[in-house]
Amino acid sequence: MNKTLTRSEIDVKELLIIGFEDYFLDTLTSADDFDSSKYNVTVLENSVSAYTYLNECITQNKSLPSAIICNLKFLKADNYFILENTRKNPVYQLIPFILFADNKEDIDPVYLLKKGVDDCYMEPVSWRNLRRRIEFLNKFKSDMVDYKMLDENNRFSIPFGKRLFDVIFASSVLLFLSPVLLFIAL
Repeated sequence: MNKTLTRSEIDVKELLIIGFEDYFLDTLTSADDFDSSKYNVTVLENSVSAYTYLNECITQNKSLPSAIICNLKFLKADNYFILENTRKNPVYQLIPFILFADNKEDIDPVYLLKKGVDDCYMEPVSWRNLRRRIEFLNKFKSDMVDYKMLDENNRFSIPFGKRLFDVIFASSVLLFLSPVLLFIAL
């Protein structure tokens, strides 16, 4: 089942929701502060259709979603397919990936952060808080990903020959200057 709420405005932000029952979309869009004129919500039932949807956004030159919102139970049952594939692709890495869990015991924050999840919430959550978090992640995530890639690609390592030369040269200088240094110390 694919549902899409569409608006024909230029400043519309796209949300991709994966693995939820119909109640989640109803709860989200019925929130008092949810502005349906600013958000285009696409709900997909499985990760294959979600990944296909993301690829179509690229090939058809459509805007990518502002966030991917996914159910944690669904993600685990799907063996983290959509999460792993979006994090491997450099274009999709910039899309915030937000999880919703039914209870706190399901959430393993260290594991989820290592996998690439940007945030995790327990249901219910206020739309205002979620919207602020999505805006924050969209604003700063590209800087964080750029810095992380820069750090990984530009690691400087000193060649072994240079290190060996430095150790031998420093040791020999200390050996030859030790009488002078001993004389100065006395």
